[in-house]
Amino acid sequence: MNDRTVTVFGGTGFLGRRVVRHLRKHGFSVQIASRHPDRGHRLFGLDPQIQSVEANIHDERSVADALAGAFGVVNAVSVYVEHGHETFHSVHVESAERVAAQAHRAGVERLAHVSGNDNAFRIPFASLEETSQLKRVSNHRMD
Repeated sequence: MNDRTVTVFGGTGFLGRRVVRHLRKHGFSVQIASRHPDRGHRLFGLDPQIQSVEANIHDERSVADALAGAFGVVNAVSVYVEHGHETFHSVHVESAERVAAQAHRAGVERLAHVSGNDNAFRIPFASLEETSQLKRVSNHRMD
């Protein structure tokens, strides 16, 4: 990776692929971190400034590996419907915390958490504890 590489978790999803295109348009190299890295190759072709790596936001080591050497990180992973262990809490709270913590440990200079899911910040059936955790994660600053 170079000094302008941004790792994008969820870079093959609805919102993430637009983030990847925006970053490339503005001269950044992008590393897409996804459970299915082949999707990145299919979506973005052979652009040498876009790499795809396998990563799972539920796994701390996987997140750390995907962040090694990155200048910035965008967490664009989102759940629109809960399914099995993919709950609003596990993705929008626990995994967001994991990405933020690992980014801090890795010395990543910039962190952005984006979501196309309004539920990420107004989960109608979330407990007060979960909602306050979301706010704490969303207000986390790296500088």
